[in-house]
Amino acid sequence: MPGFEPNGARRIRLSLAASSAEEHVLVPCFDVEGMLSGVEALAFDPKTGNLEVEETVPLGGAGSHLYVFAYYEPGQVEGFCEGVLGALLAAQEDIVVGAIGGFRRYGAASGPAGKRQPLDAVLPELEGVDFDGRMVAYVPRAGAAVGEGNARYHEATVAAHWLVERQNGRPAVAGLRGEGEPVENQHEADAGGPTSLGEWILSLPQDEVRERLRELFPESPVRNAVQEGGDYGKDAVCNREDVPPPLPSRTLYGALALAAAVASSLDALLVRLDSFAGHVVVGSGGEQVLYPGPLGPLRRLADSSPFDVLHELHAPAALAAGLVLALVLIARARRCHLARWSASRMRLEKRWELHRAPGKTASPRFPVTPGEALAAALAWILTFLFVGWITRTTEALSSLAEQLEAAPDVGIPVADPPLISAGAATLLSAFILWRRRSIKVAEARMLQGKVRH
Repeated sequence: MPGFEPNGARRIRLSLAASSAEEHVLVPCFDVEGMLSGVEALAFDPKTGNLEVEETVPLGGAGSHLYVFAYYEPGQVEGFCEGVLGALLAAQEDIVVGAIGGFRRYGAASGPAGKRQPLDAVLPELEGVDFDGRMVAYVPRAGAAVGEGNARYHEATVAAHWLVERQNGRPAVAGLRGEGEPVENQHEADAGGPTSLGEWILSLPQDEVRERLRELFPESPVRNAVQEGGDYGKDAVCNREDVPPPLPSRTLYGALALAAAVASSLDALLVRLDSFAGHVVVGSGGEQVLYPGPLGPLRRLADSSPFDVLHELHAPAALAAGLVLALVLIARARRCHLARWSASRMRLEKRWELHRAPGKTASPRFPVTPGEALAAALAWILTFLFVGWITRTTEALSSLAEQLEAAPDVGIPVADPPLISAGAATLLSAFILWRRRSIKVAEARMLQGKVRH
């Protein structure tokens, strides 16, 4: 989580974005899944005992967050305010109010330390929340004195748009004074009075607080459904569109065109290799010389197993290679496409994976992952070709040494080269699978604390 930094000796320290206070009170923020999504800090002066409850300080690089009293879910929010005090006092009256840490901190990338967040991302706690077209009020920290000369006047409507309208709600901006009455004129607003929802609540008689708050923040139908045990729940709170968009057609056609070009080139290469291996010249006595010239050993190697099989089946081999390449390209393009789509929507499932304990992850459906199977298959093919090339090269060198009378005739060095190549390839593939699985098991045990690194 941004803002948490290792401090040596297995300790973690918090790094605040910017604050002159020596001590702070931490305020946790939770998302719709009930997981910790961020931590905000309230400046505290131990000498005077004063606590800044109207403006929070974010952690370094963590961006902005929305505070909702932990008993409630962000989807049950009935209004917004600026400052934690208003949300806490409203929670005492069983009214759900979400609090932002500053009048410009209504987006994930707004305010200090928000450079790591996407510019158009909503607050993490509001991801997936759907207000279902109901009106939700926002109370800025300026009371009734939100005049055109005040920066909060211009930011209030923008904040309401980000907090409410982008969550399928109808935004409203409320300006308040001492007893909850509307302001008659600007002179009356400048005469004093509360400047935030928290101060306004404290100025009201205790027996009128809940009624006045309900005038501002009507009760959410989501809370009624949850209290009655209905299944309004996540389908209404979270606007989840789990079906990702299809892969763009140009990407699909591009992958197919590239695979077709590679398959065509491979087919032409195999045909050319076949003609290279079968090249025959006529000697001085009219006899046919196979594998002539200094390239003779290479021609012999190209005419040996398993290349001779590829020469005979050059078209199917090239087609199979093209299909495999097309599938790999499409799979990689789809993975990147889904990653961009997931990042653009800031999906909650990804953030849940960050909090999930390694020991509680779901077991895979197959014992071998696609990546491990692909690595083993590539290792088998390369080893088969390499060992076949080694055996053929050994035979060629042995034959050359025998012709030069540099070594005695030892016969065929390897009785069955394809069988030896297949056996060596199988052993190496099995070793690679075992090694990759053992590394994953060791990493999982280390993350669970069973093995010390």
